[in-house]
Amino acid sequence: MARKKQVTGHWPQTTAHRPLTFRRTMEESGNQDNDILFVYRHPDGAVTLYSDEEWAIERGIKPEDLHEVEIPRRLYAEGTIQEVREYVAQYLEAQHERSS
Repeated sequence: MARKKQVTGHWPQTTAHRPLTFRRTMEESGNQDNDILFVYRHPDGAVTLYSDEEWAIERGIKPEDLHEVEIPRRLYAEGTIQEVREYVAQYLEAQHERSS
């Protein structure tokens, strides 16, 4: 019986059973230096990160409540989950200020 491949790194335990979609997101973004995460921003400002939209929907998030955020490749690959969350929160705040 083959052993399951385990995801390692700074990602939360809950993502260990889901494949991260590096190739797909890189191709979709059109930018070889960025990866895409789907983000739900909670009313209190906290963010939840998802590797793909389908997974977020499976978790009960409405597609219209998701934000698609390009993450710099280096941060995505080497940053901590907290650093990625801070980057996303700052990005969303800047987007909100621009639209106001």
